[in-house]
Amino acid sequence: MSQSGRTPPTRKERRAAERATTKTPITSAPQPAWKSPVALISLAAVIVGVAIIALIALGNSKSTDTTIRDAAGVAPVALRDGRSLGDPNAPVQIVLHEDPQCPVCGRFTRELEPLLIASYIKDGTVRLTYSDFAFIGVPGESLDAAVGMRAADQLAQKFWDYQAIVYENQNGENKGGFSRDRLALMAERIGLDKAAFTKLLDDKTLIDAVMAETAEGQALGISQTPTLVVNGQLKPGLPTWDQLKAMIDAEVAATGASPAAGSPAAGSPAASTAP
Repeated sequence: MSQSGRTPPTRKERRAAERATTKTPITSAPQPAWKSPVALISLAAVIVGVAIIALIALGNSKSTDTTIRDAAGVAPVALRDGRSLGDPNAPVQIVLHEDPQCPVCGRFTRELEPLLIASYIKDGTVRLTYSDFAFIGVPGESLDAAVGMRAADQLAQKFWDYQAIVYENQNGENKGGFSRDRLALMAERIGLDKAAFTKLLDDKTLIDAVMAETAEGQALGISQTPTLVVNGQLKPGLPTWDQLKAMIDAEVAATGASPAAGSPAAGSPAASTAP
């Protein structure tokens, strides 16, 4: 026994102790840099940014579609008088102020105008006159489409044919629905000379006429489309068919004229707020 009173370690114990002191500690593998929280957050931000840019680009993209839809109905030739329909001496005079790109205007033209023709214009009760109120993105598609309607009238007295096909082919606002190429295709579709029509889109006289009529509407206090002026009274927004009938019948009663024979039994379109 040693002087310290302790038993010396055996050879086996000494080797175990040596192995313990030289054993390499177990450590985890280093984490890849791309898996760090900062890197993951940055990657997510980049993905979101790309998605937002893509959505904005999609929203601003212009239509290149060359498909043109025919109008469901066009005003009868016998009722036409330039940009008006009906008897010049009708007791109820309605001036319709519209922008070609206004979707609510499109509803009036497609849904209410045929009923108005059948019920009140054909029998001489109402005279309807179209008036330009081109204000959406002017200069641009609204102005070109409005000029196009005047060009169709100048070339072949086809204002109402072109008006109908324009409102039938609305496709959002300033998204290429009324690009010059598409406007020319519409003109060709109703039998106009494409080259002659396209040239008139830059006609200063026609452009000035659209802008002047729009300014006249603004001077009257018009600030939205569609707006009807019924015997001098401003009626903004889209009326239902029953509301429009009531306006007309009230004016007929006030003037002492004979009321229209009747109106077709058709559902009223829902009211809508103009842009």
